[in-house]
Formats: sequence, structure tokens, C-alpha cells
Amino acid sequence: SQMASIHVKNDDNQKALKCFRDALVLQKKSQREESLEMADTLHNIGNCEAKEGEFEKCLETYNSSLRIKKNILPEENASIAKTEHCIGLAQIQAGNFEKALGYFLSSIKARR
Repeated sequence: SQMASIHVKNDDNQKALKCFRDALVLQKKSQREESLEMADTLHNIGNCEAKEGEFEKCLETYNSSLRIKKNILPEENASIAKTEHCIGLAQIQAGNFEKALGYFLSSIKARR
């Protein structure tokens, strides 16, 4: 959502998170299937959750985004790599270094 992006740029994470969540609700109502638009919105929600320090929650959200992307996009895709990278960062924050490494390596492979 454009409004959410404005809130992100203005460092108003709570308002951005609300806008992204509202956008996701609308996307789910208006689209019959999961879409890249939904995956991107989930990714953005995950970013906001990570900024709030909600690492377990953001991991769930990023994984939802990643699942949709992997169902739609080819395996080696920059969008998949971006989400895998963010999952790796969140895993580090959660203290899961081995898992983080796996996501970083997968992200590098997807970027090739």
C-alpha cells in the first residue's frame, strides 16, 4: 500500500504495520488465489514486525510470504532471495545461527 510506504519512510512503523495489514485483508477478499501482491505485502509486514523486535512473529510472516513466492516464481528469483535474506536476519536476532546460515546460503543461490 502506498500509504504504508509513506509511513515506513517517516519511521512510523505502527501506522505502516496497520496499513499493510489492512491491505492484506483487502487483497484476501478481492483475490481468489494467493498472489505476488499478497506475498509482497506479507514481506512488508514481516519487515515492520522485525523493526518492532517481534522476531518469532516476523519469521511466521516471512515464511508465509516465501511459501507463496515459491509456489508462483521460478526457484532462482531475486524476490525469493530477498525474503530468504530477511528470514536469515530474523533468525540471527532470534539466536538461531545455523538456520540463519541456511537461509543466507539459499538466498545467495537464488540470486545467481
